[in-house]
Amino acid sequence: MDFHKAFKPDLRLLIGSLVTTTGTYVLTALHHAYGAWLYKTPWRLHILFHGLIILLITGAFLFLYEWLKKKVFLFLYLVTAGLFFGGLIGLYEGLYNHLLKNILYFGGLSPTSMRWFYPASLYELPNDWLFEITGALQAFIGALQLYYTVKLFRDINLASPPKSIISFNNRHQETDHAAE
Repeated sequence: MDFHKAFKPDLRLLIGSLVTTTGTYVLTALHHAYGAWLYKTPWRLHILFHGLIILLITGAFLFLYEWLKKKVFLFLYLVTAGLFFGGLIGLYEGLYNHLLKNILYFGGLSPTSMRWFYPASLYELPNDWLFEITGALQAFIGALQLYYTVKLFRDINLASPPKSIISFNNRHQETDHAAE
């Protein structure tokens, strides 16, 4: 059996994961660069550098998977991309920092409560439509990234049952044949 073919991922899912991972980074980089300029907060630029490094690491995991044919590198790609781009950027940055903040703000939550959830030292209350829209879009592209990454993870695992199950099934079949 060709080990690499046994664990070959669904190309549509892999491309979807890779495109949404890269898209999450690009959108986040643009969003943070604009926010750094708009609010004169250069600390927001950290994501451009750290995010690029993590994006390159995820790409390296895919390269290593293709080159060495080791499933572990595909798992490392999925975990890294899913946790950082889908989880931290999509769910935390996009969903909490922007989408929920806008819903609460425009829903009429009191200024005191808004500042409890979103302290002034870290957050701007909605005052620029481009900043808020690009921030909220991170939640949607991050959710899509998680969708593809989780589907790919499940596809890989369903295609290759653990060895303990395989050996159990083989022993069970051997016992059945011996009883006949």
